[in-house]
Amino acid sequence: MAITDTLAHSDIPMDPFAAMLENLMSSAQIPLTLVALAALPLLFKMLTNRSKSTYQERDYGHETLAKLAAMQPDPQRLVVNNGYRVVPLLNRLEARVLPMLEKIAREIGEGHRVLAQVALAQVVHAVSADGTEDTFSDANKALAGEHLDLALLDRRGFVVAAIECHATTEVPSDFQISRSQAKRDALAKAGLKLIDLPPEADEALVRLRLAELTGLPVRPAQPRVVSA
Repeated sequence: MAITDTLAHSDIPMDPFAAMLENLMSSAQIPLTLVALAALPLLFKMLTNRSKSTYQERDYGHETLAKLAAMQPDPQRLVVNNGYRVVPLLNRLEARVLPMLEKIAREIGEGHRVLAQVALAQVVHAVSADGTEDTFSDANKALAGEHLDLALLDRRGFVVAAIECHATTEVPSDFQISRSQAKRDALAKAGLKLIDLPPEADEALVRLRLAELTGLPVRPAQPRVVSA
């Protein structure tokens, strides 16, 4: 294809110089080599314009990202312009079960500790097909915002009991059921079973669930002795 044919099919409007080349080519009175040499400035101009266009588009992209970043709220300004108050970390059931777990941890006597409101992403991590930890996996992002109400840790810092306290008997929404199932599945794949405690849970039930769902040496609750 001739050079002028390429120019004719491009998006750049044909200027007088290109029109002159078209006439010279059609007349066939000038050798093709001379026509090609004469077309070099026009080709250089065309390539330069395209490079500038590409740079402008790329620069516009950065400018757009900067504008989007500027639209995000400033965390420091939000904190300065709002008030805060301390709120309960535990609900009533969690506050009641916590000392029960601490008592059980002391009885086991192997350095176990109890934590509350533990981020699930700090407890389990996704692994790749070869078993290595995959820190940047989207599977880890799926756990964002999820937490364990209460957790029992061994002396090495690994969670050995994950506990969910259901403070109410309200029927959960489909979204809550889906989130809870994702948490349950992630723990199960890591070798942990989520221990569910109902609102009426007492120490006997806590001990029973721990004995059934973990390998911990948990003694059953001692019956209360009622004095005459």
